[in-house]
Amino acid sequence: MRSVILLPLLRLATLLSSRLEAEGGPFIVVPCDALSHWSGTEGDYDRAWEVVELVGVLALPGDAEALVLGDEPLSAAYLPEHRVLVRWCYAESEEGVADIVLAGLPTAEWEEGPVLKTTGELVMFDAAYFGTEAGTRTDSTVLELGAGGYRVDSASIEPNRLPCPRVRLALILRERPGGAHYSLPGGLVEDEDGEEPADAPRRELLEELGLDLAVLPAAPVLRFV
Repeated sequence: MRSVILLPLLRLATLLSSRLEAEGGPFIVVPCDALSHWSGTEGDYDRAWEVVELVGVLALPGDAEALVLGDEPLSAAYLPEHRVLVRWCYAESEEGVADIVLAGLPTAEWEEGPVLKTTGELVMFDAAYFGTEAGTRTDSTVLELGAGGYRVDSASIEPNRLPCPRVRLALILRERPGGAHYSLPGGLVEDEDGEEPADAPRRELLEELGLDLAVLPAAPVLRFV
């Protein structure tokens, strides 16, 4: 079972409104230190178009890899709190897209996808451009991920009533030795912000599970000196 943290609607709508618009090719996601290896229309662009699945991985020089958001070029945005890439197939306007994502994330039927290896932060941009042009000649978005392997699952959300927005999702899951791992919510008391120990569990549950519990039993407190 996969837990999904729900963003406040206003925050989610703001992120979706800062989406990237396709300029001719599918979007790709490339590690920052491998951007110089992406050759755009001089070779890699054609390889990106060959990916017919919702997501795919292409090999780059130096053992680097690039993630392709395949099938067709669509407007895209990244939701860092979820590690979800959102693309919409159809929407007359931005209105309603955030609602569809919020409603669909908890029940989305995810299809297991490929594993992407990265040395750290990645950049998403249009495949038609050289990697060195990301952020200059074309818009881009940074994905702040640590080094490691990430399995990228995909799903489509298509509401029954039309013409509602229809979106596609790519969920980025951290891969660890022995398979995927899940942990119970937890964290530390934010002393610098004046947080009380009794308030920390409620904040952590809200941040990690989207649960707002007004009354919680007293929690044990561990202090490090």
